[in-house]
Amino acid sequence: MDQKDLAELEKVKQVQQKHYQNIADPIAEPLNKLQELGHETLTIKSLMDTKVIEALQEVIEKGGLDRIDPNSIRENISKSSLAPLAEKFPNVFSAMIKVGKDKNSVSHLLKLFEEKDHAKDYGMIVIAGFVLFIFLRTRIVKPTWGFMKRLFWNSAFNLSYMMMSLGFMYYWFYENLSPAVNTFIQAL
Repeated sequence: MDQKDLAELEKVKQVQQKHYQNIADPIAEPLNKLQELGHETLTIKSLMDTKVIEALQEVIEKGGLDRIDPNSIRENISKSSLAPLAEKFPNVFSAMIKVGKDKNSVSHLLKLFEEKDHAKDYGMIVIAGFVLFIFLRTRIVKPTWGFMKRLFWNSAFNLSYMMMSLGFMYYWFYENLSPAVNTFIQAL
């Protein structure tokens, strides 16, 4: 081989390295930033840091979610403790994967971690609602009632509390939850 051939091979090598670097950069760069910020892995605690959320938003904007293979996600789920649920409800898990790959949904869900004041207010409402429902349940459901009647009324109270909590959560965080909910419903 002469110098011309070696120079040509070097150019091809650089083009390939640049191509692979463009693929890896959207994912590797935020992980490096994560480590620079003092977080080894992505956890709920690290998501409380606004700089971590900004790094993840960069991944989303650069198309990092598009490079994740849905089959690899399904394979990981099949190896986890969620495998029995995934087998019983495959449409739900497929819809969840679509939500996880949707740029708009994920970026809005990440914004939930920036709303710490709203989360505190929502937490106070949920706790107050829990205390109120316990108070009402102890006043309305009598221990002298039969088992089935108590079961019915306790179940009704629990279901209404759950619906109230979910309703308040959706209302309180509508702006950030609605894209994910809409994507989930469309995927079903």
